[in-house]
Order: sequence, then C-alpha cells, then structure tokens
Amino acid sequence: MAYSLDYRRKVLSVREKEGLTIAGVAARFDVGVASVTRWVKNIHRKP
Repeated sequence: MAYSLDYRRKVLSVREKEGLTIAGVAARFDVGVASVTRWVKNIHRKP
C-alpha cells in the first residue's frame, strides 16, 4: 500500500513529538516497521 506524503509526515511528526520508537509509532498507526524505517532514512537523506 502506498501512503501519501502527508500521512508519512504525520506519522514521523508524532514519532518525534512523543519520542516514540519506530516500532511504537508503527504499531500506533498500524503500518509496517520496515515502512517507517524507510521513511526515516529518506527524510534524513533529503537536503
């Protein structure tokens, strides 16, 4: 399933604000750990 950019940003924002682990935020939003891991890596690669 493809997630919108807005949804990915929301997930990562909640992770940062609440200090959740990747596994924690993945469970909260019912998405795969691998997906969240990839989003985090992609965010850090962008200038």
